[in-house]
Amino acid sequence: MRRPYFKKEINALGSLTSTDPFNRRWIDSEGAVVAHAEAWGREFKHQEDGSQAGERLACSSEFLAKVLAAKKASLVLLINIQRYRADTRKGEGHFTNSTAVVVITSKLRLTYIAGPANQVL
Repeated sequence: MRRPYFKKEINALGSLTSTDPFNRRWIDSEGAVVAHAEAWGREFKHQEDGSQAGERLACSSEFLAKVLAAKKASLVLLINIQRYRADTRKGEGHFTNSTAVVVITSKLRLTYIAGPANQVL
């Protein structure tokens, strides 16, 4: 299992260094923690799901603003939520999807754009 990490270009922009050999915490040149990485996983031997794993790379809002300003960019997030709704009377069910987009500017202004909600697949 590997933790997520920034590209070398982003590390250089923020003068970031890892505080441990597992690259869990990232500090800037002043020693402030600006990001942390997490990874997790679990194997389920007797379930259909098999295994569940995930990873996350979180950074401070100040660092995000610095990167977006330097790159003259915005961060665009696509959010897709899928939910299974079981129909216990019939022994079946169906999935629904809801989507949205969030845009974050270098000034950390947010724009929320709602998409379709509870669409049956």
